Amino acid sequence: MSTSSITDCAIQSGNEINISNTISISKSLTSLDNDLFRASNENKKSLDIDNLNNNLSSLEHVRESLANLSKLANIRVVKSLARSHSLSQVKTALTMYQCGKYISLKNGKYIVLNRCHKRLCYICNQIKGKQYSLIATKALSQMRYDLADECSSDTPSNKQMIGIKLTLNTGTACTLEHLRDRISILHRCFARLLRLTAIKDDLIGSIRATEITQSNDDDDNTLANPHIHSLLLLRKDCDLNSITSTLNRYWPKAIKKQIARLRLQDSNYSSVAAFQQCEQLYIQSTDDAHSWLTYMTKGGYDLERDSHSIAYHKTSSNFWQAVDTAIKGMRLIASSGELKDAIALVKANLQKSELDTQLHSHVWSSSQSRYVTAEQYNPSNENIAFISSSLSYADNNQHIGYIFRDELTQHHGELMSTELDHIGSTLLNTQSYSLFEQKEYLFINKHKIAEHYAEPDEVERESLVIKRKQRIANEQN
Repeated sequence: MSTSSITDCAIQSGNEINISNTISISKSLTSLDNDLFRASNENKKSLDIDNLNNNLSSLEHVRESLANLSKLANIRVVKSLARSHSLSQVKTALTMYQCGKYISLKNGKYIVLNRCHKRLCYICNQIKGKQYSLIATKALSQMRYDLADECSSDTPSNKQMIGIKLTLNTGTACTLEHLRDRISILHRCFARLLRLTAIKDDLIGSIRATEITQSNDDDDNTLANPHIHSLLLLRKDCDLNSITSTLNRYWPKAIKKQIARLRLQDSNYSSVAAFQQCEQLYIQSTDDAHSWLTYMTKGGYDLERDSHSIAYHKTSSNFWQAVDTAIKGMRLIASSGELKDAIALVKANLQKSELDTQLHSHVWSSSQSRYVTAEQYNPSNENIAFISSSLSYADNNQHIGYIFRDELTQHHGELMSTELDHIGSTLLNTQSYSLFEQKEYLFINKHKIAEHYAEPDEVERESLVIKRKQRIANEQN
């Protein structure tokens, strides 16, 4: 049977963000040598690399309104991490602030030219999520089984599969100090769920994505709600009612047992609502699976939904600092079974191309809180210390000097870059080389080089190391 391609409609969904590391394909895969991903020698499935590459490239574009929303969301997390007493989180904030500062207009939409690749960055999360969901969707076509509603009439039932949507949490929302333990419990119980006797023989593959959202108790204390969205691929001829009831019984009990073992529960804890959702895909098709995978990998908040946007802008600094600490070393998206192998197969045939060298057309203006054209942007009119000035004196931030120095360096760099661009354009138009004399402070024109300087050789280096060790030993004695 022929493999259905991912429709352009699915790709043109709301959260499309650009990726600067454009993915290109090294070659087309015409056949699969591994029998794991072959139904038969007469029924090979083409990976359709060119089509996948075009779809991935379409994720590089974003509407102007969404570009502004994404950058504002990015800045909210930046301000939160900048208030931290951890220097590593402060450094993360400074790196994230530069993410998406420059964008380029292409085909009526925008491309992010500089990325931070930080896990809390909304811009980067949207890119990675869209990219992963598209690759996972294409991986469905490389499995031995086909989704039930896309099968031909002569496909045997034991070669058909169905997709099950799961949403699971750890019960009552937890305090921020217990967030990392809750995520560990979530992942541990989910791994055991996949090995249950009632499901393991019918399970073909799975993928899960972990999200963390904020909630508040009656006293307005900040709480965290870690939860999992998952897609389970099961044999069509399985006993779905039995599997559903087994999962419904297992999950709340397993979560409650782990919470009690780590002594994380309080008087208000309950695991009754831990099993949130278990239902089939509306249509057992690639398009419907792609829609669910896109929702799974959205990263917690979808700013194009009013309810999500309101909730996102109510998040606190303590929440983002706790999330950044809790997710270190955690695998937030994971797959298993044949789906994992199929995803690896698709990724193996994708290669990142060299970065585009195109010039930026728009720049983020902190004074106007929106993107402006490169011609309109003037660094002299911008806030020199946007992050530093956003910090409250009541926070008693010990890293404010470090933040201000970094922002000042970035500002001076922008001013110098602007002047150098002006010199370049002027020289091209007028060829007036007197500008070099007028702007000589922009160039390094005085070098102090020591006479008879020579790089120390290996013997001298070793002697210096020995002398240093002897000096330290003498000081200790």
